[in-house]
Amino acid sequence: MRLFFFSFPFRDLALAMELNGEIKMKEQKEGGTEWRSLAISASITFFAAVQFTIFFASLWPYLLQLDHQISEEFFGYINAVYSLGQAVMCPAFGYWCNRINQSRLPILTGVVIMTLGNVLYLLSPVLSISPSWVIFYSRLTTGIGAGVLSVLRNYAVLASTPQDRSRSISLNAGCFALGLTIGPAIQIFFTPLGYPGFHLIGDFSMNMYTAPAYFGIFLNILCISLIIFFFKESSVGIMKKTVAENDEHTRFFALPKPSKAAIATCIATRFAQMFVITNIETIGAPLAMTMFNWNKKETVTYNSIMHAGFGAISFILYALNVFFNLGKNINHRIGSAMGLIGIVIFHLVTFPWWGLPGKITYQETYINVNGTTILNPDPIGCRPGYQWYNFALSGTMQGILMLSGSVARMCGPIIVSKVFTAWGPRPAWIMEILVAGGAATLWAIFYKKTVPLKLPNSLSAGSIYRNKHGLVYKF
Repeated sequence: MRLFFFSFPFRDLALAMELNGEIKMKEQKEGGTEWRSLAISASITFFAAVQFTIFFASLWPYLLQLDHQISEEFFGYINAVYSLGQAVMCPAFGYWCNRINQSRLPILTGVVIMTLGNVLYLLSPVLSISPSWVIFYSRLTTGIGAGVLSVLRNYAVLASTPQDRSRSISLNAGCFALGLTIGPAIQIFFTPLGYPGFHLIGDFSMNMYTAPAYFGIFLNILCISLIIFFFKESSVGIMKKTVAENDEHTRFFALPKPSKAAIATCIATRFAQMFVITNIETIGAPLAMTMFNWNKKETVTYNSIMHAGFGAISFILYALNVFFNLGKNINHRIGSAMGLIGIVIFHLVTFPWWGLPGKITYQETYINVNGTTILNPDPIGCRPGYQWYNFALSGTMQGILMLSGSVARMCGPIIVSKVFTAWGPRPAWIMEILVAGGAATLWAIFYKKTVPLKLPNSLSAGSIYRNKHGLVYKF
């Protein structure tokens, strides 16, 4: 096929001129970008991301409060099962959306399922079965509902014109990333409630552990209202298929082949990002309680403050990008590589290097109160179950991209919780350095290939590109 194209250049020129003058093309004209509904979908994306991370600061202390025998390994499974549900349901929701040719019903269903997950979380101390397993299934249910993120990401494309496509996708992706970073910081507003907090009705109470679930239910009710009363279906972003005079003409409209190396680099970067974020969230509370001798309330408070700082920095960066469009002046390849290098530097700075002074304090299972030995209600320090206790302190490509993040969030907590319990923070930190450093290396190796795909109508005369039909001249 390639030889055919180069053998008849004058015929190609004639065909191109004919296409410019005589080919009949159908264009869909349904108005402009549906910004109000895009804002609603971005808000739902933000709220869904918040409901994933808002429990990170308080979940481990809450589990210890409900079940003193719970292990860090099972805590890793609880964090991973959310992403398992999301990874399974993302393609399912996407298929359903395409099947019925609408976004409203799948989005509404996903939000309702997330609400049920939060209700199940509130039932954990009430039901007769193990509270740890109730929370396990509540996070699984919430993750299943969060599979609707693939529909929300797809809607960012459907409801925007080609001219607004970049801003629409950035709005959705930015809200998701912002929700991930701000979620744990919101817990700081619930910490003053303390534990057991105040009684509501029956066996239900509002405290610093259950408040995130009530907050999630409130957010979901708000989302349901927005979907029912204000959300509007739109397909302005769908371009009608080109109708050519004959089959030979279609090769002038076929998209150029993308670089597989560039796609793999982006997927690896997404995996590394979510792998590191989720792992830090998973072992953050156990590590802080071990290293700094914090009790449950101090752990929730200080972790929330730290995440508030992360969230503030993220919000400032996204705000600057929205208002000043910094993306036009930044080399995204260098920016992605520098972000990964920053993750490596963070782990090097916080690594428990050999030879550092200090020893870990071990928990006292029992304490003496007025001459009576009782079970310690709030032990601090290293748990006896740690095997390292005697060491010194030292939705399409979008769907695949989202799937890589879900796989990282699913595998990361399980692996890092096992590693942390058995060997401490050093191997966990080394593992994350290798993942982030490897992704940064890919950006350096494939720097020239990781460029945006250029559409045929954006190429200048004289350009040559390859598509599924072979090599094509641009006249």
